[in-house]
Amino acid sequence: MCYNEIGDFMVHFIVDESKDGYDKEIADILNLKEKDVLSFFNKSNKINFNVFLYSDKQRLIDGLKKRGLGEFPDYMCACSPDGDDSINLYEPSTDDIRSKYDYASIVYHESIHYIQYALYGHQPEWLCEGIAKYLDGTYSKGIDWLFDNYIKNYELPNDINLVKDDKFVTDKYDGYDLSYVAISYLIDTLGKGNFVKNLDSNDKINEMSEDIINKSINYYQKQFANKCNL
Repeated sequence: MCYNEIGDFMVHFIVDESKDGYDKEIADILNLKEKDVLSFFNKSNKINFNVFLYSDKQRLIDGLKKRGLGEFPDYMCACSPDGDDSINLYEPSTDDIRSKYDYASIVYHESIHYIQYALYGHQPEWLCEGIAKYLDGTYSKGIDWLFDNYIKNYELPNDINLVKDDKFVTDKYDGYDLSYVAISYLIDTLGKGNFVKNLDSNDKINEMSEDIINKSINYYQKQFANKCNL
């Protein structure tokens, strides 16, 4: 185990057969991004966490199961379980479907999850995934592009509720896309400052959660329709 002080973080690396010093690459990513995340949440807390780094995806899954962290979906390539004080990653190989450049955004995404948990404790999945996607650059092409290429093709049930539904990603929709739209909507309508203040209150979070997916989609659909009518 090695220890790295990275700005406001104290990161403990637990490395399983890492080959190319990828722990240093992770440290560099965290060092580059940590101020952005804390600034978003308007916090300056000192945060400690562990980074479990595995040599490949199967070792990652085996390591998580060995630590009693349950079953994980096939698409998972990293995670930050609530209450475990950790980010869990594997070192992508040169022939991995996700290049090391792309994987940097995954490291950033998982660090956002852990920081949010360290600051606020357990919060709804749509809220955590939406914030991480809002910050990590996944949708840099813009929300119009996301609607045109994905949202308009989803078969959403009228009573969709990512807070209660068992599966976050299904053959009908991708909860990551929908959560990003929800967070964008809340920041657009509440303002970023008010949105972040609400994260301190379970009552406010419950209020924001109510029918959030339908509200956010309808909001942007009306905006797009108004643009077309200009």
